[in-house]
Amino acid sequence: TTISADAVILSTGSVPVKLNFPGADLPGVVDSTGVLSLSKLPEAIAIIGGGVIGVEFAALYAALGSKVTVIELLPEILPGIDSELARNLKQSLTKTGVSFLNGAKLESISQASGGLSAKVLLGTETKEIAAEIVLVAVGRRAYTDGAGLEAAGVKLERGKVVVDEHYQTNLPGVYAIGDCNGITMLA
Repeated sequence: TTISADAVILSTGSVPVKLNFPGADLPGVVDSTGVLSLSKLPEAIAIIGGGVIGVEFAALYAALGSKVTVIELLPEILPGIDSELARNLKQSLTKTGVSFLNGAKLESISQASGGLSAKVLLGTETKEIAAEIVLVAVGRRAYTDGAGLEAAGVKLERGKVVVDEHYQTNLPGVYAIGDCNGITMLA
């Protein structure tokens, strides 16, 4: 079908970033889409990623009564956010029972009695974090797979639609808004 228009707006959104680690495909290892479809509230949830998505779910699940552990590779949560605000939010969430492991690298996830176990390297120490659910929340990426954009002549860089200051692509009259252009993800 061919459709004529004065302008075309691309708004294909984003999808969760997938990590490849041992145990990534186990039942109970979910992404930010899958965690919204749980049939029951987990007693304990481990969240891989202390960015905006991970911290948002940490606050939600702690408020609902789950034991929450956030595992973040970087020294602090919310990279790219004002450090004082991030510190204050971390302190506030800690008071609600959220545990944070900063500077922690996920090694693997395995099945354990009652759910899952996340093996984490914290400095030179290995820790095992027990949880019913492990949420992998390490970001999102522009969703342009299979849209035929490159075949149509739309310029992409690392999977994102390239736009100018008016959100116009390299093709006159074709614009890309939202997560697919990667400018302001999740906004």
